Amino acid sequence: PVRGAPETPKSIAAVPLSEEEQKKRQGKMLKIGGILVLLVVALAVGLGVGLGNRSAPSVSDTAAPTTAPIPDAPTSVPIPGAPTAAPVSGTLSPTQSAFAILLLYLSAISPDGGAALEDPSSPQYQAAEWLFANPNLSTYSETEINQRYALATIYLSTDGDNWTLNNGWMEESTPECLWVGIGCETALVTSRSLSAMSNTSSKGLRGISNNNNGDDNKRRAQETMMIVKKVQLFELGLSGPLPSEIAILTDTIDISAYGNSLIGTIPDAIADITGLEILQLDGNLMTGALPSGIFDLVELTKVRLESNSYTGILPSTIGKLSKMEVFRVDANMFSGKLPEEMSQMTALTDLWVSDNAFTGSIPDMSGAAGAEDMYFHNNALTGVMPAPMCELSSLVDLTSDCAGTPPLVECSCCTKCYPEGR
Repeated sequence: PVRGAPETPKSIAAVPLSEEEQKKRQGKMLKIGGILVLLVVALAVGLGVGLGNRSAPSVSDTAAPTTAPIPDAPTSVPIPGAPTAAPVSGTLSPTQSAFAILLLYLSAISPDGGAALEDPSSPQYQAAEWLFANPNLSTYSETEINQRYALATIYLSTDGDNWTLNNGWMEESTPECLWVGIGCETALVTSRSLSAMSNTSSKGLRGISNNNNGDDNKRRAQETMMIVKKVQLFELGLSGPLPSEIAILTDTIDISAYGNSLIGTIPDAIADITGLEILQLDGNLMTGALPSGIFDLVELTKVRLESNSYTGILPSTIGKLSKMEVFRVDANMFSGKLPEEMSQMTALTDLWVSDNAFTGSIPDMSGAAGAEDMYFHNNALTGVMPAPMCELSSLVDLTSDCAGTPPLVECSCCTKCYPEGR
């Protein structure tokens, strides 16, 4: 069923990030700042600001990212957060150097540490090539580079050319916040643009890597920027795996990609999106166990993963999800006991765990005073429906395997008993 329309971009009054979010962002900036400086030098010194049309060098001509020397740049000045490069024989062209350093930067922000970028046939590498070929690259901020790379990787991993709707996607001159299904909001962030940094590139690495430098502090000042908050790509014909690079979009609150043909597992890195509120991947072809980190995402209010082929158990840490309102994992292949800690999910209105292979007893969910629908049927659950649940005045539907003689579950208040016809 259609549950809405893809998000359109909007702008709201700039809202400062929390102190914790700012510290996390600044810590990450320190780690990758040195690599960004190298990229600026390669672009500004080697090619000049305003690079014009260019393409990534061929695979055979590209050195490993960690071994690329920078033309005309000092080699004795350490760059905070940057890996130590081993000297190599020969000299790379400016284009080769710049692309190698871009790969190094993208590796630093990637959940897998850049492993996928080592394969030139991977969607990640192709996304890097696309990003590098954009003549506007030198004008992008860190935020824009991160967002465009992450979204391009999603597009290339899920056969974006064959989506039923892909307006704006991968267009060089179209901001990512105008790509169909992407919702953005304005926020104050600390981010540096390559063009601003390049103004001091003539000073060399020593001149632009000093964190105490006044100009550098100015470049690090907070700016109002459009931040990706919603990735709503539902019922668009996505096929293929959901890449871990989606976790680069750390400010996202809504990931909705239901009704597609996604395969594989939910990436472990999704746990890095600590403010995630909505996760809807139902109606796909996904498999495997749920990442344990999902149950640490305490801001979640809606999780819909039904109609896939997920396996494994629901851990006791599910009790952390105290803000959860809708939790649906029905029509999968889950097993094991329903943890008693589910009773801590007191904000629930809808709980669907039907059509799995859960065992044991049904936990007392009476703490969810506003619950409307709870579906436990078509499992291997046994015992008696907790009496307090029968007293929930808000309940509209309550189901279990309470049909048959004897029934698997004794339930005097269930609105429907399964298996049907027994």
